[in-house]
Amino acid sequence: MEANLSPQIEILESRIRELEAEVAEQKRIAAELRFSEAEVRTLLEVSPVCNKIIDLESRLQYMSTAGQKQLKIDDITPYYGGSYPPEIYPEPMRAPLIEHLEKAKVGETSSVECPVHDVEGNEVWFRTTFVPVRDEEGRIRHVIGTSMDITECKRIERAMRKAKEEAEVANRAKSEFLANMSHEIRTPLTAILGFTDVLLESLQDSEHLEIARTVRKNGDYLVDLVDDVLDLSKIEARKCVVERIECSPRQIVEDVASMVRPRATAKDLPLEVRFEGPIPATIQSDPTRLRQILINIIDNAIKFTETGSVEIVTQLVDPVGEQPQLRFDVIDTGIGIADDCTEKVFRPFAQADSSTTRRFGGTGLGLTISKRLTELLGGEVSISSTLGQGSTFSFAVSTGCLDDVPMISNADEASGLPSPPEGAKPRENLLGGYRVLLVEDGPDNQRLISLMLKKAGAEVTLANNGQVALELGLTAHREGNPFDVILMDMQMPVLDGYEATGQLRSQGYMAPIIALTAHVMSTDRQKCLDAGCDAHAGKPIDREKLISLVSRYATSVTR
Repeated sequence: MEANLSPQIEILESRIRELEAEVAEQKRIAAELRFSEAEVRTLLEVSPVCNKIIDLESRLQYMSTAGQKQLKIDDITPYYGGSYPPEIYPEPMRAPLIEHLEKAKVGETSSVECPVHDVEGNEVWFRTTFVPVRDEEGRIRHVIGTSMDITECKRIERAMRKAKEEAEVANRAKSEFLANMSHEIRTPLTAILGFTDVLLESLQDSEHLEIARTVRKNGDYLVDLVDDVLDLSKIEARKCVVERIECSPRQIVEDVASMVRPRATAKDLPLEVRFEGPIPATIQSDPTRLRQILINIIDNAIKFTETGSVEIVTQLVDPVGEQPQLRFDVIDTGIGIADDCTEKVFRPFAQADSSTTRRFGGTGLGLTISKRLTELLGGEVSISSTLGQGSTFSFAVSTGCLDDVPMISNADEASGLPSPPEGAKPRENLLGGYRVLLVEDGPDNQRLISLMLKKAGAEVTLANNGQVALELGLTAHREGNPFDVILMDMQMPVLDGYEATGQLRSQGYMAPIIALTAHVMSTDRQKCLDAGCDAHAGKPIDREKLISLVSRYATSVTR
């Protein structure tokens, strides 16, 4: 039996010798590659980061010169053999360092950012990483820690955060300033434009009529300027909120065309409206902002066109896609724009060149606002133009889902009622028999709004401030004869309109209250509604709209 096993044993012994030789060779190669302790220390010393070695008993065994320099310590050796972190680290910083060191001691690489203080008391930020080091058998022998000075990074980070906060504060201050300036400008404009309308009704002399029309025209321009600056401020501050409600694009286009056509007619320019192919009867968008974009771009086309025509083309883009859009092209035969100036026209306060402002006027804000509003409505604006021949401004807006939305063609009848002709006057006695409490502290606006209401047939009672309005309103309520409508100015001395309205509502006054304010941002309107007002009328006062609003709410009261 032994004789039979002998060859196998010899083969096995030969294989063992071969394996032993391979192991010896691997050890020889490893010994040649292994760095000596002096070489390792040299590598640690030349590194610009703080390197340290900590044993499994959390004792500091070594710290590189870079670490000593960072902490401004002349000699670290007295701390060797002591617990890590040594006493040079302030007490509040020990806990996070110890926590992450303990993770490394059980095999996890771990990092932490924390500040320490050097011997002079200066705050120094480090990012410290702990790495476990294992022996040939895989057992953890000690932990190497590396600390990088990130003080400058933290300083830059704090500086940027501070700059961002200061910019946000400045932006809020700018928005508040513009809102307040808008209020201060709109209040006297109410009187200027309102009494100009009164003059236009009564003047007979042609020269005086022309002077009054000039005042009115420039007043309207000033209102537009205030609106543009305020709109741009809201957009830049990301406070411009757009709605997504059902609206008729065809009705919007036709309403806008009706509004701007007199301006085109005054220049003998045909204003044509065309619907290219079927368009949806309704879309989900913001009708107010869509009108604003159209008016800005069409007005711009009329302004820069002396001969020829202006055309508005509407068509549906990608009707079967996931995001269908409605595109509007405003085509004019005006002065055109040079290729190198097409992008410039969308910048705030910029026009194609300086002579454009001198020749045609304007602030250069309309197209900027239109571009940014279009983006908020899910689309973009583009322009193609030939100098001396004309321009086409195109913009598209998202339609929302068009499932089950009927399509209408160019031949279909327009829906809705025609817009009233420009300059139409409210009917006399529209407010006949209605009692209106006008709460307004400005004498000029008292006279103007009272005149408007009385000419429409209303009986007007005046209150100079919110306190007087509160007393008059509650007295009328207790007597069972509340005012049909209260027109409440919101910015007043003694008691402002917000507080007066709130107190009226809290004491059971339920008749309509309409806010009058020169603050016209959407948040301002909401603030009025939150205070208890039923509606909001902005200044300058539009006579026809005001009387229509008063009539609507007055007739809603059940006596």
